[in-house]
Amino acid sequence: MTRVVIDNLSKVYKTRRDRIHALDRISLTIGEGEFVSVVGPSGCGKSTLMSLVSGLEFPTSGEVSLDGVPIRAPITDVGIVFQTDVLLEWRTVLSNVMIQAEMRKLDRATYRARAEELLRTTGLDGFGGKYPHELSGGMRQRASICRALVHDPSLLLMDEPFGALDALTREMMVLELHRLWLATRKSILFITHDIEEAVFLADRVVVMTPRPGRIAEIITPNLPEARDMRIKQIPEFGAAVGRIRTIFEETGILKTI
Repeated sequence: MTRVVIDNLSKVYKTRRDRIHALDRISLTIGEGEFVSVVGPSGCGKSTLMSLVSGLEFPTSGEVSLDGVPIRAPITDVGIVFQTDVLLEWRTVLSNVMIQAEMRKLDRATYRARAEELLRTTGLDGFGGKYPHELSGGMRQRASICRALVHDPSLLLMDEPFGALDALTREMMVLELHRLWLATRKSILFITHDIEEAVFLADRVVVMTPRPGRIAEIITPNLPEARDMRIKQIPEFGAAVGRIRTIFEETGILKTI
């Protein structure tokens, strides 16, 4: 089943002095339970694409639909994870995770149990009563992922969620996200500028051009479903990464010596 259909989507921002053409004629689908990565340089419209899919912004032309229904307002069956965790410092970890349930007026007991299970699943068991300043960066981001999942959305949008983490923590979070996706089978749109991260996680990788952002190519890495970091040593992984680097060289994103 196809969950999200992006049809000939363009976005132009008007400023006082000029017009910024962020996205140009993007067409893409996201299937049920599919993990789609979008990789490209800064300023190519990756985050704008996520905002359009969520209904937080609206296209200049074209259309986005969810389960066959055009998106005309912010959608509710979605979890969003940003680059920064955006946790509320005056609330405990568990209380931060429960914000979604509170805002949606869901049954508190039921969703508290779900929140506690998500914390256990992501290695935060015993930290529900802590405050954000008492956690490491990786732990804070895990808490933000729990918050995005507590109301059990079928679609998860992630905007460079590991960009602010150190290299080792980032690698651990990539493995954690892959494990979580295997367990939940959410449809995921994952925005990143990291080529290897995009290939490691995704069923398909959407490669973007510089602004105005267009789809240069969609790559299917054809990797085994269960993955650990050893997968980076197999030819299929290297071929996918190499192809993306070639595209970036051809479009001037990466300069050859």
